[in-house]
Amino acid sequence: MGPDLTSIAYTSLAVVAGVVVALMVFDKAQKPLVFRIALLWFGATAIAFLAPSELVGLAAIGALLLVLGPAAPAQRIGMYVASLAVLPSYFDAHVPFPGINYLINLDYAKLSTLILLGPVFASRLFSKPPPLLRTVDRCLLFFVLLTGFMSIRDLPFTSMMRVLVDNFLLIFIPYVAISRGLKTLDDMDLAIKSAFMSVAILAAIGAISTAVSWNYYGFLAEAITHKFYTEYRNGFLRIQATLNGPLLGLVMGLGAACLVYLRADRRISAIVAAGLLGLFLAVTFVTGARGGWLASMATFGLSVFFLMAGKGLRKLAILGMMVGVVGVFWLIFNESDVIDDQYGTFAYRAELLRTSLEQIAARPLLGQVDFRESARFAHLIQGEGIVDVVNGYLQVVLTYGLIGLGLYLGAYMTTLGRTLKTIGAFDARRDAAADNRMRRIVVVMAAAQIGYLSMIMTVSAVSYIWNFGYLILSLSAAAVRVAATLEARTCESEASESEAPELETPTPGTSGAGPSEVTSKTEGAARGAAVRPKPYGARFVR
Repeated sequence: MGPDLTSIAYTSLAVVAGVVVALMVFDKAQKPLVFRIALLWFGATAIAFLAPSELVGLAAIGALLLVLGPAAPAQRIGMYVASLAVLPSYFDAHVPFPGINYLINLDYAKLSTLILLGPVFASRLFSKPPPLLRTVDRCLLFFVLLTGFMSIRDLPFTSMMRVLVDNFLLIFIPYVAISRGLKTLDDMDLAIKSAFMSVAILAAIGAISTAVSWNYYGFLAEAITHKFYTEYRNGFLRIQATLNGPLLGLVMGLGAACLVYLRADRRISAIVAAGLLGLFLAVTFVTGARGGWLASMATFGLSVFFLMAGKGLRKLAILGMMVGVVGVFWLIFNESDVIDDQYGTFAYRAELLRTSLEQIAARPLLGQVDFRESARFAHLIQGEGIVDVVNGYLQVVLTYGLIGLGLYLGAYMTTLGRTLKTIGAFDARRDAAADNRMRRIVVVMAAAQIGYLSMIMTVSAVSYIWNFGYLILSLSAAAVRVAATLEARTCESEASESEAPELETPTPGTSGAGPSEVTSKTEGAARGAAVRPKPYGARFVR
């Protein structure tokens, strides 16, 4: 059996493992979605490895998405979340168009955005936007426009338009569709379980790749890009699956956080949960990516900590992380030996940051698109003849200036701040089952945001790193909005009960009662039972 068929067989085994895990946690009515997702993973993988060209393969995968895409918006979003990592980012193709070089550079992420999220985006775009987190909407829209139009600095007009379209597909369409398309607690629950299924499949791919000591998606990369690097660290092959190492580590941490959420609802047994947690951590380790390790530990650790700690401890933890970042900066600018390592990567990152600050001071507001060609960065050129900007924030600020970084961080910081505030709002209302579930979902998203923001401090934002960042941002915004809706309904319910009319009481001194009076008292007792306040948790029992 050739490497292409072997690769398809390995992924098929991983998909079967993912289905087994997903069937444990998905509700009965949601299980058809599990099989749709599984068919998409299997079909897209088979097409990618067997198609005669990338363009033909993407056309076939587009047809598959049209056939398998469910009708309900929440399920379309769930399928998008579960299948975003189905193919590597290098499986792409130029779509031809008369009169110009090509229309668009199409890959799976853009294709699934158009087909799965496009209808949801169209239905939500012209509806009244939710009042909460409007700042995030505006930051992202302005960021898309700024980065798109600023590409004219080094690209012709047609290429600038492609960048603008790409940014809408990468950022704005997923954000609007997901943050406004998920409206209920059940919708958010479905999104979390869909993400968990994707992580289970990727973990199985990582385990298989480790067992056979072969990054078998590298066969696809060699066929497309004619290069693929194999590297060992700590005695193990560095595993990537369909992502790169750091992003795979983050995704494993997200899976562990989702596992905590699912285990709290007793949707998965303790033995199975322990086994899956061990698998997720093992795959994180064999990525060999320290940025991935950091992101995974932050996401999983904070999801547990935020669930157990009170408001004061959470604030202390956030303060501790800020102090840690300041401490790292102090070590960098004092050129401490503490940041040296055997690979030289810490020292390179420190020098990159020092040099970048000089560049930012020279071009503060709008950055410089060709900063890598500046003599200031000449000493940072790597073996491939490039300056490797191993920091997502520096990638943004060096190219688009402090204005671009402000818009980018403004979206994330606003959402993260509101997420943490939402967790605090639920602290006083943990007795209700719905509140507990919603709180755990918000905790998962808060931890995922911090994990992602930690990771991009240490790695180049390539592959699907941007896509997953905006996915996490969109799910977090949706969780905050759903939580606010749940809180508003609870307040309305309490207000309506407090405003109920008091029951009439009999006149003192009267005795005896005729038939009409007995009937009146009976009806009054029934009305009293109807308006008597229910136990708090009972309001959410369906």
